Amino acid sequence: MIIRILSFRHFLLASIIFVITYSGWAQQSFKDFDVNSEVSMLSVPVRCYFDAVAEKNDTKLLSCFNRQVTVNIAGMVFEGKDEVLKFVKRDVYGGKYKVEKVLKGTETDSVHCLFWPIGWPFPEPAIEYKFKIKEGKIINWSGHYR
Repeated sequence: MIIRILSFRHFLLASIIFVITYSGWAQQSFKDFDVNSEVSMLSVPVRCYFDAVAEKNDTKLLSCFNRQVTVNIAGMVFEGKDEVLKFVKRDVYGGKYKVEKVLKGTETDSVHCLFWPIGWPFPEPAIEYKFKIKEGKIINWSGHYR
């Protein structure tokens, strides 16, 4: 009997947390997705990417990448600027990023962020992007959910 009560209480608590997290209250907390964003900490080529996405600017986006760029995001692989542009236009434009943390290396920047796709009621799970830089352009961009 005690186990049933505890199990029910745990279930009830988990349900309340779930509802709060994915309800309008959670949306309100992401209303201004750019507040407290660490965008200013990004290197120039990586900042170029985030700015181009925010502006939905194809020309600017392409200028951020080396022509031999490779992208591997959540198991999807894109090679070359044209494929990257198609991916970004299809899956990224219209969404919002919040950069939570930036770790700069000599050739690679790690960016911990949240992404909220357009039309979704809540953001994707937190993701870590790694941007490898060559000659002032992004040559490799990979991402995995944290």
